[in-house]
Amino acid sequence: MQLFTQQNFTVVRQIPDHTDVTTYYVRAVIRNALTDVIIATLDLTDKGSQRFKKDWRVPADPSGEGFYISIITSVYSDSGYTTKASSYGDDENTYLVTSRKSAVGGTGGGSLSIRDIRDVV
Repeated sequence: MQLFTQQNFTVVRQIPDHTDVTTYYVRAVIRNALTDVIIATLDLTDKGSQRFKKDWRVPADPSGEGFYISIITSVYSDSGYTTKASSYGDDENTYLVTSRKSAVGGTGGGSLSIRDIRDVV
């Protein structure tokens, strides 16, 4: 999945056990997948029915080449985010961050880069 720079993206985590009535807290850590540098830490909002979400503004891509991010959501049993819930593991997803202009073909041209071919494969 691609995320576009300078656009909002909603980070969501759904607790899979609909019968679990325990109060949980969910935190998302967003990292640059290549460098492992933390870009953002988000405390998701409880929307009821064990659903948590938070809007996040995707950062700019100074390279213009795109980059990958990793979003890991963790479920906690306390509001201080110190004790992870034993019933639920971390959930990780990886996304390509790119500009909308490069995603729709840019300003013309027609050449494919090695990265384009690798992404297609």
